[in-house]
Amino acid sequence: MSPYEGSRETDQSREGDTCKDGSLYHCANTTKKVRIINQPLIVAAISALQHIVVIFGALSTFQRKEEFGTGETLESEAADGQKVRDKIYRFSSLGGTRNFPRLHLHFLSKSFANKALHVSPSLTQGLGGATSPPQNTAYGEIQPTHGYSVWRDNASSFITVPSAFSSFSGHATAPFYPSSYLHEDEMREIADRNIPYPHIFFHSPSMLENQIPTFGPSSSHPRSISDPEVRDLIVKAPTLSGKYYPSPTAWEDQQLYFLLPDRFSNALEDGVRDLENQPVQGRIKAYTPADNGNAINLASDAKLWEESGGVFQGGTLKGVNSKLGYLKRLGVTALWIGPIFKQVPHDEGSYHGYAVQNFLEIDPHFGTQEDLRNLVTNAHSHGIYVILDIILNHSGDVFAYKRPDCQWNGQKFEVEGFRDSSHNPTLPFKPLDPKNPPKDADSCAIWPAELQAPGSFTCEGSISNWDHYPEYICGDFLSLKDINLGQDAPDNFTPTSALKTLCEAYKYWIAYADLDGYRIDTVKHMGDGPTRYLCTTLHEFSSTIGKENFFLVGEVTGGRAFETVEATGLNAALGIGNVQENLWRLPKGYTNPSEYFDLFRNAAYLKKDSNAWTRNKIVTMIDDHDQVWRSGSDKARFCSESQGDKLALAALALNLTTLGIPCIYYGTEQQFDGRGGNDRYIREAMFGGSFGAFRSKDRHFFNESNSVFEEVSKICELRQRHTVLRRGRQYLREISTNGSDFDIPRILGGRMKSVVAWSRIFSDTEVLCAINTDPEAWTEAHVTIDSGLHPKGETLTCIYASPVEEDQIVPQELSVEGVDRAVVPLSVPPAGFVIWNVFPENHTSNFVFLGDFRSDLENVCSARLDSIRDCAQAIFMIGIKNAFYHASHDLPAAQRRLCACLGYRPEADHLRPRGAG
Repeated sequence: MSPYEGSRETDQSREGDTCKDGSLYHCANTTKKVRIINQPLIVAAISALQHIVVIFGALSTFQRKEEFGTGETLESEAADGQKVRDKIYRFSSLGGTRNFPRLHLHFLSKSFANKALHVSPSLTQGLGGATSPPQNTAYGEIQPTHGYSVWRDNASSFITVPSAFSSFSGHATAPFYPSSYLHEDEMREIADRNIPYPHIFFHSPSMLENQIPTFGPSSSHPRSISDPEVRDLIVKAPTLSGKYYPSPTAWEDQQLYFLLPDRFSNALEDGVRDLENQPVQGRIKAYTPADNGNAINLASDAKLWEESGGVFQGGTLKGVNSKLGYLKRLGVTALWIGPIFKQVPHDEGSYHGYAVQNFLEIDPHFGTQEDLRNLVTNAHSHGIYVILDIILNHSGDVFAYKRPDCQWNGQKFEVEGFRDSSHNPTLPFKPLDPKNPPKDADSCAIWPAELQAPGSFTCEGSISNWDHYPEYICGDFLSLKDINLGQDAPDNFTPTSALKTLCEAYKYWIAYADLDGYRIDTVKHMGDGPTRYLCTTLHEFSSTIGKENFFLVGEVTGGRAFETVEATGLNAALGIGNVQENLWRLPKGYTNPSEYFDLFRNAAYLKKDSNAWTRNKIVTMIDDHDQVWRSGSDKARFCSESQGDKLALAALALNLTTLGIPCIYYGTEQQFDGRGGNDRYIREAMFGGSFGAFRSKDRHFFNESNSVFEEVSKICELRQRHTVLRRGRQYLREISTNGSDFDIPRILGGRMKSVVAWSRIFSDTEVLCAINTDPEAWTEAHVTIDSGLHPKGETLTCIYASPVEEDQIVPQELSVEGVDRAVVPLSVPPAGFVIWNVFPENHTSNFVFLGDFRSDLENVCSARLDSIRDCAQAIFMIGIKNAFYHASHDLPAAQRRLCACLGYRPEADHLRPRGAG
């Protein structure tokens, strides 16, 4: 006989408490001992769990912690509502239950598929002031896990687990936090203090067969890297390597887009288009020129607008998810999202995300951990990678020194204590006591708990000299407290406990959310030793789950950028060699072109091939969120001055078609023009809010009809189609105004207004690009190209030109001229950009394949095709394109008929006769 067959009886239950179907019963409110009757439904379900390893039951109050077993009796003691609330409140400080007990049914086996389990509504009585369950709301209301749905029957309070699902949770009127979140000593504390905690837990190791696992529902979060949901996921993730989204072959093939989640979208914009290119209704209307300055009509309004820029605006992860269609149509293939982890409470100025208080929880301003995973999953389904901004160098302002204004002097300062949930330093500067937790412990001190240990912080005061060693390594980053990561030197490096804790936390987020890369903040202040340890740890872990090229890009400022990348194993860096400053100034004619292009000619410096190193080691961008390169407090977007609004396309084109991994900062494609004496002025709310761009409010800027957006989208498409624009070598070209005297363009006085031309060469293909730094007039110049590839008379075809003007157009074809050198005459529109495709004379094919197999295959995989037949046709056509790579123009009639049936013309788009337009 099964140990659960028949019934187990204690004292007589209170009338009405017995579950009539006898399936499963727990009572939280009875003043007597209760009867638990087990009938065939639960018998069958329990018997089906062949691999149950743990079942915990905690009924109302714990008299002891024990496992279910044959003939065991579970007892419950009396507790009135007020007493329950008091005890739960004291427990909630530790467990974060917000004054409510909770019921968790977590099935890690398919054995309970389609079984109805009864959850007694009496559990909700007397909790949080409620005397009865809310109308039409069952206690077994479901929190979906990993995007799954679970059905419930409100009338009968039954919940059903569909066959495809593995886990779910139920709650009364507050978010749920699972018991696996608790340490064993905390569980003992609950038992010792008789704190009510109704809980049922079934566990089987067979759950992980087909899904990336979910350990705990979306509203839960761990508090330690030793918690089961963290450890189990990290350990088991490598067994699921085929389920994770693979890394790209080459990150220089990607087009990055950087956004701050608080400032991007709140999913309430009206008229924006979704992934299906359909308009969406919302309450925030689109910006028009008439809205410029609508937030600063009065002096008092202007002050409110400025102040609102320093606090949370309301952007969310769901908002980002809702704009994947916008990003996809722009041409984005990789999304870099600013920090999203829980910030120090009561600090509205931490909207930027860099003041972390809990590295294992998403800040509620941005959403939930499930919102993050849903975003990543949706992005992957549309061919977009996701890179998350992370911090190791420092935490938020989680403790206070005993004296104010502690500046670094090489000595340690005494600490007053960790900050409590009200941000006062009232807590001892040591691990929190689980037996006597402070109020709202999740908002106190720092988490995970391992970071509360002595020695986790350097405690040496704030940095004054940002270039003085070791001050910039050991000092606090303003009010942000420096974490002790270990010695700077990478050789014979020994990681600190804090560094190992953070590495485990970030491994957890890779496994949980299927992330594709991290942007690492303030690498200069971490030191080479900790950075190398982090890179090695994360690269090794990500490779075990099938991400062989997990992207780690570091914010590396100062003069050691090249050395840092080489020494640490970073994939790439931001801030190398003033790339951003020169990229910002060159299109405006305020810097010599060589000052930008020579930054990529580092062969003499690194003793390496210049193009091979720089093409995938540098992330390049014009605007960003803090503009470290600008001296002083003045911050400004590209479009804020010097006719930047007219030159925005030329600048973005330069960014997209020169060496490096290009990145667009949100709003640049909409010509944002923020400027002021603080970072906030270059962090406008894309969705409007109270701090919108152009001194506006309550208007959104997701305008896909903006000319810059439209042209950037075209350039990104060309970049994906032409391998040479992503991987080709790069050469700044000499120009001449008279056709005989050639030199590199340079500033001769004031502002340079000139054609700036460069070539990208890959194998035997050359593409010539050029911008015009004159925002008002057409500019002409003779430009050199590779004479070894292009004899006199060779034809060049214009594959892109913008802007287009009615009275003057860019010619569609040019002929190579010159005697001693190969030269082509270019004419570029004001603030314009052109691309010419140059075909070598000795090319053996009459067709030139302008794409590459991998890009086409990725496009097919990311497309929303209507049927398997459509997918098969698309993939088949990729094969045809590659098979015809060296084919003659006169295709066999049968092959041409096949192309026509599939809607594909070899002479158009991707396959063209040599010399055709």
